[in-house]
Amino acid sequence: MNTYAESELYRLLTDLVKFRSISPSREGENEIARFIFDTLSVQPYFRGHPEDVRLLPLDNDLLERHFIFAMVRAPKPTSDTVLLAGHMDVVGVQACGSLAPSAFDPEEYTERIRAADIAPEVRKDLETRE
Repeated sequence: MNTYAESELYRLLTDLVKFRSISPSREGENEIARFIFDTLSVQPYFRGHPEDVRLLPLDNDLLERHFIFAMVRAPKPTSDTVLLAGHMDVVGVQACGSLAPSAFDPEEYTERIRAADIAPEVRKDLETRE
């Protein structure tokens, strides 16, 4: 992968992690859904095919949350299909203990772990970025 693509993916990942989409949360879950929709909508394929990316409400959801549907069609008709699915909500950050305030900032969280008293095998993983 080229350096530009790596830096863009890293930026996107850190942007996604910053959303406090703790389930259940109308505001957090809808904010990240909107962000993903907006991010996809400006990609070249979806600018040319806006009907293939949608922000849709969840049926009968008391919190009025939304999900994203996006599809990239093959240039030539085919019977092969690849389907990817995921979710955008996260569990609470209580397990992070005193680091919980930094849980949605990967760089700050990493620095705080680096400064903590951690097991040698954990430190090795941290230093090697594994």
